[in-house]
Amino acid sequence: MSLHIIYVISFLIFILFSCNQPDTAGTKNRPTNGSAKIEEKGTRLEFSFELNQKAWHYTNFGEPPQIAVWLEYPDSSYYRTVWVTRRAGKNKWAGKIHCPVALPYWNSRRKQTAKNIRETIDVVTSATPKAGPFKVTTTVPENSRWFYYIEVNASGDFNEYFRSWTKDGIPDSEVNGQPSLVYRGEITADGKSRSRPVLIGRTDQISPTDRLFTDLDKITGAKELLLNISVKNVAK
Repeated sequence: MSLHIIYVISFLIFILFSCNQPDTAGTKNRPTNGSAKIEEKGTRLEFSFELNQKAWHYTNFGEPPQIAVWLEYPDSSYYRTVWVTRRAGKNKWAGKIHCPVALPYWNSRRKQTAKNIRETIDVVTSATPKAGPFKVTTTVPENSRWFYYIEVNASGDFNEYFRSWTKDGIPDSEVNGQPSLVYRGEITADGKSRSRPVLIGRTDQISPTDRLFTDLDKITGAKELLLNISVKNVAK
């Protein structure tokens, strides 16, 4: 059997088991009103965005994206997941053991912390929202200053530049298409500040990576997955 035929068969098998199969399990943790929150003492920050159904509906699989929201101290000495879609957070994929290119940048950050990451992730995961406004709140120490990040990725999101086969004839074995995008902003938990993040980079289509690439000119529809992203201080 030729190498080319082997690649074709492998690619067809991966299509059957994409990273973003419908997320129907574990719905007891799913927000019922388009929001999720974690309660504790301190100042509350609210993260909000609009999930654009048109942007993911026309991907090869037509399934909503995987998303992670997290906080870091400016010196990167502390990391904290605020919220993550359940499949990526618990690494439970339909028909697959893992999906390393789903949210690789978030995954690289979580590996650098977290003795009790399992317990933390159990608290902050929920099923993937499908469309419209979404909000999640978390409470942090008063007047603490943070960098916040949001990573998003829809499977099967191919375009002219991120194709199912590379120019070298290698298949996109994870059926990823356009790689995950990472947004970053900064906010102080002073009870009044507001912030909007900027798109700072992308990961890699085929290989999991802990670095970001700033060449975004070949990214098309993936930029429209999340709209109106903002973070603000809110009253308890």
